[in-house]
Amino acid sequence: MQDLGREHMIIVGASHGMLRWFADDLPAGSVVLIEEPDVIVRRDVDRLAAQLPFISRLVAAEYQTGLDTAALIAREPGLAAARLVMAGTEWAVGATAQLADALGLPGAGTTAADIFTDKHRMRLLAAEAGLANPAFELVDDPAAATAFARRHGGRCVLKPTRRSGSLGVQILTDPEDVAGAWAETAEPADTPEVVDRGLPTAVLVEQVLDGREHSVELLVADGEVFFGNVTDKRVLLGRRPVESGHTVPTLLPDDARRALLDAATRLATAAGFRTGVLHSEWIMVDGVPTLVECAARLPGDMITALISIAYECGFIEAYLRTLRGERPTLP
Repeated sequence: MQDLGREHMIIVGASHGMLRWFADDLPAGSVVLIEEPDVIVRRDVDRLAAQLPFISRLVAAEYQTGLDTAALIAREPGLAAARLVMAGTEWAVGATAQLADALGLPGAGTTAADIFTDKHRMRLLAAEAGLANPAFELVDDPAAATAFARRHGGRCVLKPTRRSGSLGVQILTDPEDVAGAWAETAEPADTPEVVDRGLPTAVLVEQVLDGREHSVELLVADGEVFFGNVTDKRVLLGRRPVESGHTVPTLLPDDARRALLDAATRLATAAGFRTGVLHSEWIMVDGVPTLVECAARLPGDMITALISIAYECGFIEAYLRTLRGERPTLP
């Protein structure tokens, strides 16, 4: 990426850890960082940006609940010089797709971005595509979720439709616990990256799946998958299924690995996902990949570093080149 010129790259959303990954790899002044005004203040983003030479400038703009791309480009005409746009956080996926489209740059596409930031829309799409889903229902109150749990062996998963990183996700094993757990999912405690005005969400109740969990990381260019990895995941037992470890590449037999890659590819195709990375999560139920959820952004928890080490390749560099319209060679 050393051939990037001044302000050739836009990052929407400031992940402090991810920005520090780029410290030694991106040329000075090559990045414009866009962040929400109140997040800039709360997280001292302006100070962080000043410490990182590759960041040319920090632009304050509201995007988490909808980006006015025309107004932003009119106010910041220098953005038109960009050669790639990437999302720094989950909350920036939709705005990044909008901005890429407005600037004529490769991206996920706004429809696919909307699908993969709404867990209910993602479930409906997977069902249409013939992919395995758990039973699920969009619910408005604890009583409906309790009734769902009773219909499915007394267990259920509660999850917000618009959150990431397991925020608000709970596995409940007694229908009597649903009412007391409802608020944690319906009004999840947000991370510092989320705007003060809040992010609206609904509640999805799902059947509990029993099986080993895996994720699939795809690089896609113009709708064609040209790299795929399967990650084995370790998840904490109990009510809050937080990830505790990962193994790359998977230890699954080849037929199971291929089944996961095929399922993830079918999901990408069904959504009309154009260019970028997809990080989907699956549970193998009786040998069938069953969808947990999917994000149209880089995976967290250092999975990108594991891929780079395991395959002896620069995964982040390959991702950025993909966003520039290239198709880098990978294993």
